[in-house]
Amino acid sequence: MLSKVCIFCGNPPSGKNKEHVIPQWLIRATGKPTRKVYLGRDWSSSDLRQRVYSLSAFTFPACEVCNSDFSALEASTKEIVERLLASQPVSANDFDILLDWFDKVRVGLWIGLLYLNKNYRDIDPQFYIKSRIATRDRLLMIYQDQGELDGISIFGVESPIFQVMPSCFGLTINNLHFFNASAQDLLASFLGFPHLTNRKLSKDREGFSADVVPGSKTVLANLLPYSVPAGGTAIFQGIIPPELKGSVEFSDPFFIDNCRDYPNGRGKIFVQQMGPAELYPEAPSPLWLPPEKFSKLECMTDQIFLTDVYLTRLYGNRPDMGDLTQEQRDFVETNTSGILKLHKVMIEHVTHQIQNSDSVERFSPE
Repeated sequence: MLSKVCIFCGNPPSGKNKEHVIPQWLIRATGKPTRKVYLGRDWSSSDLRQRVYSLSAFTFPACEVCNSDFSALEASTKEIVERLLASQPVSANDFDILLDWFDKVRVGLWIGLLYLNKNYRDIDPQFYIKSRIATRDRLLMIYQDQGELDGISIFGVESPIFQVMPSCFGLTINNLHFFNASAQDLLASFLGFPHLTNRKLSKDREGFSADVVPGSKTVLANLLPYSVPAGGTAIFQGIIPPELKGSVEFSDPFFIDNCRDYPNGRGKIFVQQMGPAELYPEAPSPLWLPPEKFSKLECMTDQIFLTDVYLTRLYGNRPDMGDLTQEQRDFVETNTSGILKLHKVMIEHVTHQIQNSDSVERFSPE
């Protein structure tokens, strides 16, 4: 069972307040506010029954001050999303803000589902929303459908991989389909930034050791770490990890020049479509618009593909276990194998649901 703590800071909530993980402005923008949607299985129940939930009731404990602190991010994001839905120009700074919001929602969904599932895996969260904003490299894929129906859908968060490593998820907002990923060194080597190598798990269970590769100081033409379906737009932002800010590894002028906010470790925003990656304009630009439009079914299928590929590969990119005892290695191998098998079953289940559902929202009974 997860203790009652603030979803933002992880401390006991100060003041009676609740956070809507899916904000109310987004619920209103995508349909009837009181509607109910499918939010995966209840993994704490013996029959794994479906969880059907009112989005407006999808709230979790929060400090009054913490909730207030994030109100400006919500207000800015609402205005940016409205412009995206209207196919209007947005700036590099807009995407910097939007990526913060995706960090917030992704981690909020993870903590929220730990609450709902009564933390049946006994996970001890090492971070909460506040400590995970702009701390790891970030990727955002955008696809566009033909505007058949409005609605909201969430992908990937019910995977057992997401439950232990909330690195990526998909979010549909009306006719726009987003895939968000964030992980240490997700983009660093592609951007020529320093990154870790020779990672080794410690047998005393105190994390892992690693060496730092200085970085090539060359931005590659292709910044995509793994395959993605064609026809969308990829937005990238490298992040200097908090533990390396101000370090000698990032003191070279190249790294300073490739940051839009070097003191806070925020790299410049890049965009890539059919050709090579390029810097996203600081002035509002339509460059983000996906070059193609697809059916809603095609876009949702792409989101499943992306969450499957990125969750599986990021989870599989684990540190070397050579320093562990045989018992520790066996435990990790057994646990990993079980999680991957269950993930595969759930991906097949969600794919079947989408291909056999007339509903936009996975999957409203009303």
